[in-house]
Amino acid sequence: MNILKKLAFILSLSLSVVLIGKVLLPHPLIASAKNYYSVIESINSRSISTSLMLFWIVFSLFVLWIGVRYIRLYNDPLINYILNNLKRLLVEVPITELEKVSIHLDKINQLEKVLEYNKSSRESLNSAIRFAKHSANIPVCIEELQKKIGYRDYSNTKRIQSTVVRSQNPRLVQLKLNANCPLPFSELYIFFPKPKQTASQLIDFLVNHVLFDITLVITLDPKQQAQFKALRTDKSTNIVIFSLPELTELFLAENSLVVLTGICAKQLNLAHVSPYQLFAGINRSINFFGRHSIIKQIMTPPLKNYLVCGGRLLGKSSLLKAVERAYQSHPRIKCYYLVLAGDKLVSEMAYALGLSHQASIDDVIIKIRQASNEQYLFLIDEVDSFIKADRERNYLICRHLLSISQTETCHFILTGFWELYQSIFYEPLSPLKNFGDFIQLAELEEDACRKLTTVPMSWLNIKYQPHNIHDKIIKMVGQRANLVAMVCHAILKKMPDQEMLILEEHIEKAFLYPDVIDSLGLGSFSSFVDNEDDARLDRIVIYLCFLKQNEIKYEVLKKFLDDTNYPYHSTQLQKSLMRLALTYVLKRDDLSFTYSFCVPLFPKLLERYEIPTRLREEFEQLSLVLPEIF
Repeated sequence: MNILKKLAFILSLSLSVVLIGKVLLPHPLIASAKNYYSVIESINSRSISTSLMLFWIVFSLFVLWIGVRYIRLYNDPLINYILNNLKRLLVEVPITELEKVSIHLDKINQLEKVLEYNKSSRESLNSAIRFAKHSANIPVCIEELQKKIGYRDYSNTKRIQSTVVRSQNPRLVQLKLNANCPLPFSELYIFFPKPKQTASQLIDFLVNHVLFDITLVITLDPKQQAQFKALRTDKSTNIVIFSLPELTELFLAENSLVVLTGICAKQLNLAHVSPYQLFAGINRSINFFGRHSIIKQIMTPPLKNYLVCGGRLLGKSSLLKAVERAYQSHPRIKCYYLVLAGDKLVSEMAYALGLSHQASIDDVIIKIRQASNEQYLFLIDEVDSFIKADRERNYLICRHLLSISQTETCHFILTGFWELYQSIFYEPLSPLKNFGDFIQLAELEEDACRKLTTVPMSWLNIKYQPHNIHDKIIKMVGQRANLVAMVCHAILKKMPDQEMLILEEHIEKAFLYPDVIDSLGLGSFSSFVDNEDDARLDRIVIYLCFLKQNEIKYEVLKKFLDDTNYPYHSTQLQKSLMRLALTYVLKRDDLSFTYSFCVPLFPKLLERYEIPTRLREEFEQLSLVLPEIF
């Protein structure tokens, strides 16, 4: 830094000499000189006038003043600290000091360098300065906050006005968050306390007006900042108190939404801010990881039909929602995501197309065929109940869907489980047999699993110790996406307050989280299908695989069932194994022809149950007796 100061001083001195030289050019003494050395000779050979001597005195003082001022700017403790620790601009400069700091940095031509290093911009800086200058003007403050973290309708490239006043109090404002915010809630409250409002008065007001809603409290008053400091560590409330440097970081950071998430994580219960979505499809692109090859396959032109099969909570809905987001702004493809609760597919399609709920399949087809330069893509989730009902109608609706898709005007992506799979592979006359490309959903890519365990945690400023311990999660859950998310959420839920390091003991406790056990079907040993005979056979196969050291061959299974006179047929057993593969419970090794558990955690948790007793109970229900070995 000392070298920079000297260079800056020399540069300013040189520039000043050049400028003064131009000013003095008309002077006869200077005009008669042809170069710098001739000037020196002329000065030595001729007397210097009083006016010229005064000029040089003033000039010297001027240069000295510039040099001193430049060095003083560099010697400002805060400026010097920032230049030596460029990243500290975001985390240590109070927003009330930001304008002064930026002016000083600009004068020494370092502002752009500091902003670039922090991946910020002049626009963000001006927004922060405007916020600080107009801190008493709540509408202006809200406008600036909304630019950084508020909801935007990107499809229309316009920001939606999403603030509303609560209880007629202009200091309490509700803000709808940006759709890509990692936080699990879509809106929160922002409160600007009165200048002399105390901490107890603040609590009383918020309890009476917002109850348990998340509330951001913003004040630029240093005295209030000191009074409210204790609330920052009180996780019994849903109040987040912004410090002045945190406001700077919020405005200047490359991703203000991630900064907001980290600030909330410091002051709220981690379970309340967990970015992990456990149920239903992933709605936000920032929370969606992996499935790139499948999405690329679907998105590569031309449009085609797809049939996606997989068990419960394997990510079928999340995949469809990712495809929907990808097509959201497509100029020629209208994409509709439908979730079926029963077999009302036609009415759901009619409603999506703007028709009456009473419209027939013929009305829907006419509407689709009227499209001129557009194509329709229907993403239809959970079709099993519909397939079951349409099978009884001799697949009347499915045949219409196949027919309309052959016109290249409309295409479909259907997701389901066993009913869909049976219709494709076990029913020769089903129109779904040649309906579209088949995709079996299984484990998440290893790299995506790694991101799922680490990226959301980084938003909360939480790390693993040792850094690669998260690989244990990925291995134990067999790269099953929903289990990765559940274990990570369980870790956050069970972590002690103020703890920001995930240790192996935290992971071990999370494996026993009730939601993890229920997701594996261990709590109630629920059935994967409605047919009780098929469900019983599924359970028996699982028990036998566990009792045979977690792997079993088809011949061994068949021999055991034959030896115990279990009533089954070979197709039923094959279907059971295929069903357990679809649910990502068992996988087959094509070289050794053995079946083993997909999720290593599954047999580990099975050890907590009396599996021989459960197996014996299954046989007793059929009045069969197991060998004594069990």
